[in-house]
Amino acid sequence: MWRPLAAGASVKALLLPGLDGTGALHDAFARALGMDCQILRYPADLTRYTDLRRHVTAALPDTPFVIIAESFSGPLAIQIARDAPDGLRGVAFVASFAQTPRPAPAFAARALRVLPMTSRLACQMMQPAVMGRWANRAFTSALWAALKTVPAATLAARLEEVLRVDETAALEATRLPCLYLRAKADRLVPAKAARPFDAAGAEVYAVDGPHFLLQAQPDAAARVIRDFVTGLGVEPQPAADELRSDPPTERKRKMKTSKDYMAEANAAVTRIPGADAIAKHGTGAVFVDVRDSSAMAKTGTIEGAVWVPRGMLEFMADAENQYHNPALKQDAELYLVCGAGGQAALAGKTLQDMGFTNVTNIGGIGEWKDAGGPMQDG
Repeated sequence: MWRPLAAGASVKALLLPGLDGTGALHDAFARALGMDCQILRYPADLTRYTDLRRHVTAALPDTPFVIIAESFSGPLAIQIARDAPDGLRGVAFVASFAQTPRPAPAFAARALRVLPMTSRLACQMMQPAVMGRWANRAFTSALWAALKTVPAATLAARLEEVLRVDETAALEATRLPCLYLRAKADRLVPAKAARPFDAAGAEVYAVDGPHFLLQAQPDAAARVIRDFVTGLGVEPQPAADELRSDPPTERKRKMKTSKDYMAEANAAVTRIPGADAIAKHGTGAVFVDVRDSSAMAKTGTIEGAVWVPRGMLEFMADAENQYHNPALKQDAELYLVCGAGGQAALAGKTLQDMGFTNVTNIGGIGEWKDAGGPMQDG
């Protein structure tokens, strides 16, 4: 049985890699995450989930931690989360699955044993499927360098595991907080793979990117996962280099807590009742819903609202970024809504820091709906 942490406690991250198991493709993400992140590596002779589970269990930190499970490692993380080992506070699944994402005959996996999957040419041919429009030579070279250290038989055996796995029952039995990060342009794991996680109560979040989401969009993925960790009521434990002081006698920097961020946001961003905000609807003001897509689908949203998920806020509010939403003009009158008011406050503070001057928090969508505000499907 997991236990909540005391106020001010911190957690580290344990990253479980994808099918290759090398953990060699996550440096950029680990830097963007900005917290102590242990990247686990799988021995090449371990291919079955049961064997890998013993390997991972033996490596679990003895301090509070969260698991970040990439693709192949999702079922493995589900098994561990179901048993709620001491110290585990939550799990973030990235482009992953609870059961076989795309059924295929077993011989398809066995074919990998004879195909030159670890050649540079094979890595180049994989790019449309694994990276799409984010493909680049640097990643191709990095992928090739990683794959050539893994026997083809190992890759084939792990893929065979994927083709017969089903951990949906274990996922339903999991009581730990979970996040499912879906890659919008994933050509390997379909969008429907998120459904079991959503049904089990996980927070489902979509980020524009390919199957190799942590490699193609490290900053966006890191932001969503850090928000998830902060939402657990704990502090992300800073990376070792963040704790170093110069000179050595200088005291370590105290990390800010979620309460600190909320206090700053509530002090800076004006909040009004949903009933008062209704008068602004239809007057040219821009209403912004900062929740994730699954939350909007369940409750609906404000009629005509612009969807700007909090994890993409900085990108969509930046006029020079490719993801900029033209509705977010710096002189616009913005009214932010979320589930209960907390995310809207934090998002409003971020917008103020970016130069937006007319930002108001109108609280949770329930307040708006109860006051008779116009709604539409999310």
